[in-house]
Formats: sequence, structure tokens, C-alpha cells
Amino acid sequence: MVDPKNNLLFSCSNDKSVKLWKIPNEKDFKTQNSSFSFRDYHSDYIKALSFSSEANSLFSGSLDGRVVSYNLEEFSNKSLSSSDGTIYSSSNSESIYSMDIDLSGKLLLVSIYKTNLILLDTRSRDECFRLRGHKDIIRNIRISPDGRMVII
Repeated sequence: MVDPKNNLLFSCSNDKSVKLWKIPNEKDFKTQNSSFSFRDYHSDYIKALSFSSEANSLFSGSLDGRVVSYNLEEFSNKSLSSSDGTIYSSSNSESIYSMDIDLSGKLLLVSIYKTNLILLDTRSRDECFRLRGHKDIIRNIRISPDGRMVII
């Protein structure tokens, strides 16, 4: 996942961390890349990331059934300040496998275990609705740029 405005690359891993990498410009490309790791937000493997440039927010989803929000406006000196970045926590610890966010950063579509998709309002942290229909785990989802269609 890339933030071209701030030259950042985001990655997640089974080591339960989210990394922010500063992408060097062409002049500095051969120098060492700087990165910052964020741990202790999830208790299981992180499987999904979604980024909203409009809201300047990053979201991570994990097998622990939680979606965590990181406000990049508050990012400084290797720390993300947030009271509790959890915007969704599954009551049944349903694992999260994929996510996508609309361009405004207000609606986050999340694929959870047991073949469901949920749409979350990132501001209110409310679940807007659920979609059911697949017979296995949904591994990849996208919201169209206009926010009117979901591609599964």
C-alpha cells in the first residue's frame, strides 16, 4: 500500500506489526530506507491494510477480529498517538482477511471469516450492514472509485 503524497509505503506481516517505510526520492534511492514498526495493536497475524489519502488514515485488519485505525496526521517520531485505534472488534473473533476503503475515507469494507462482508462507518465506528453469499473466505475486495460498487 502506498501513500504517494507523503512518499510512504505501508506493509503488514504475520509478526503482528505494521511498518511505514519512507520511500527515497530518485536522488537518495541508494541510501538506506527508513522504516518504523508499530506493534501491540493486534494479537494475531495482520492480513489486511487499507489507506485513505483523503482522511490520511491507515487501517489494519487481523486474524484477531479487530480493525485498527492509525491517524497519520498524528504520526511523528516513531509513534502513532491514539486513545484506542480499534474501530471494529468482532464479537465472535471472526478473522479479517481483506479490506478496502472508499476515497473519502468514511466507509470501510471488511471481509470476515464465515463468508461475510461488513461495511463500517470509520467515523462513528458503526456497522452499516452485512453482505452474505460466498461459500468460503473472501480474500480480496475492492470498492469502485465512485463508492457505488463492490468488486469481490
